Amino acid sequence: MGHEAGERGSISVTGIVVFFALLFMLVIGTNWVDNDLALGAFRTAVSQAAQAGSLEGAPGGPVAACLAAAAQARGNLVSGPLGRDVRITCTVEGTGPQVIVVTADGTLPNWVVPITAHVHVMAQANIEVDPTQPS
Repeated sequence: MGHEAGERGSISVTGIVVFFALLFMLVIGTNWVDNDLALGAFRTAVSQAAQAGSLEGAPGGPVAACLAAAAQARGNLVSGPLGRDVRITCTVEGTGPQVIVVTADGTLPNWVVPITAHVHVMAQANIEVDPTQPS
């Protein structure tokens, strides 16, 4: 009987605080992993879009092929609210040898932490020219 009533209550409060601290750390870790996986998916989508836009004679031109491939890859890899605020753009740059530049810019949603993960992924590829066709 060496325990007083106040000591038993402080152990319960400490246990509850530790439980919620662990729960909060679990949510932060899950959010970090979720954002990291989304970033990898956007890297893949941007890479696939650049490859599709680099093909000479793509239907609709390089930009249309790039945007179509980006939409398809994005739909397969990053669906739902995860990629809602990330925009993928395709542009053609250069006057001589042209390059297709694909960029994903935006923010990923955060769960609890007031830190917002920003996405800026870029890929580029030379637009292939068929040597048998005049340019």
